[in-house]
Amino acid sequence: MFNDRDLPKTHVLLAPAAAVFLALTFVNDVGTELGIASGVPYIVPVLLTLWAPNNRHTWVAAAAGSVLIAAGFMLSPETVEPYKAITNRGMSLFAVWVTAIAVSYQHLVRVRLNREVSERRAILDHIEALFVAVDGDGAITMTNGKTCRMVGKTEASILGSEWSAILVAPGSRAAARQHVDDRRRSGSAFKCENALIREDGAEATIAWEVVFHGDGFLLSGIDITDRVQAEAILRKRESLARLGEMAAVIAHEVKNPLAGVGGVLQAVGRGLPDSRSREMLESAHQRLMRLGDGMERLLHYAQPRVPNFERVNLLDIAERACNGVEQISLSGENAWVFGDSELLEQAIGNLLTNAVQAVGETGSVRVVTAVAGLYSTIEVIDDGPGMSDDVKRRLFEPFFTTRVQGSGLGLAIAQRTVDAHQGTIELDSSSAQGSTFILRFPTVRPLGRVLPASAPLHQQMGQA
Repeated sequence: MFNDRDLPKTHVLLAPAAAVFLALTFVNDVGTELGIASGVPYIVPVLLTLWAPNNRHTWVAAAAGSVLIAAGFMLSPETVEPYKAITNRGMSLFAVWVTAIAVSYQHLVRVRLNREVSERRAILDHIEALFVAVDGDGAITMTNGKTCRMVGKTEASILGSEWSAILVAPGSRAAARQHVDDRRRSGSAFKCENALIREDGAEATIAWEVVFHGDGFLLSGIDITDRVQAEAILRKRESLARLGEMAAVIAHEVKNPLAGVGGVLQAVGRGLPDSRSREMLESAHQRLMRLGDGMERLLHYAQPRVPNFERVNLLDIAERACNGVEQISLSGENAWVFGDSELLEQAIGNLLTNAVQAVGETGSVRVVTAVAGLYSTIEVIDDGPGMSDDVKRRLFEPFFTTRVQGSGLGLAIAQRTVDAHQGTIELDSSSAQGSTFILRFPTVRPLGRVLPASAPLHQQMGQA
């Protein structure tokens, strides 16, 4: 395919070269007998315009050649019959203009071809798919804008590069090249998936379709990273759901025996005269109670009850969840939502328990309710040590905990409750500035009562 960018940079020298050639041809022409076809070389300047940027130069060269052919007719020695001289010059003019028409047509074809290439290139650059053409040596000969944006490189830096160095993650390049070479022998198209390093350094999963064409091949791909991640999350949730169901069966079978053992320990402890023995039994009883609480959480997670939806106020629910703890301050406005008061109180209580444990005895926790447009929000803000990126990624996973005696179900239950209320839960946390949980629910009807700003909760009782 021709492209204006493929024309030699020296095309600016074509005009003077053609002029010099025309002058030399004319000098030779006027010194030659009319019977000799010395007008034929006038075709050469017309042919030189094949490398000109447009056909205007072609018509100029043809016109100049025609003028010089006519001038040569008048100035050349008259040694032959007139009809032969006229025939000679006529054939020269005919050859010049036929050549000019052919060269001009080639220019028009090239313009049309360039326009079609540009249109197709524009389409390739705007589609949300990666496209790459590779030659028989494995070098990239063509690509599109999506590919450039994905890998964070310019088209000029990609062209000529070995294809796997651009499109495949380092650890898989040799295997990818071998796979393509193996399929090349059959010549049949195939589909595959591989990891690609994106501009930001993260891995993206690309689904490719490879079509062999001549010695090379064409690759078209789409980014399926989100789908792969969603499928992985779904598989993980299904596995956790099966694990939760199995754990619920175990919890149900253990719960009643635990209560019986606890009762026996209390009865035996009351009958012992030795205070040391009673303390040991009391400690064992407390551990059984914690185990019972864990079983209760497990049952609640594995077998959640159906929410009883009604119009409720997040401010009132947060006040009950705070339960008069001095470290917690509450402020905000009435935020009415459609939900289950008991489940929401439990979810907020789980967040507050985590926050209080994070700040310790010297820290503080703030709870703020608000109405913003179509949504009501409640924020749980602590000034604790914050969380690492690894903890934040796994925070809502069932059974994940950073505490020795934690069950790892509190936040998982909170997230499930928020999902059941068509809400969202977000976390903003750093290792130096504490953590903020933001719960957002669709508003039923916003009201305007505002609590006084953050005084300790036990001083705010009666103001709601």
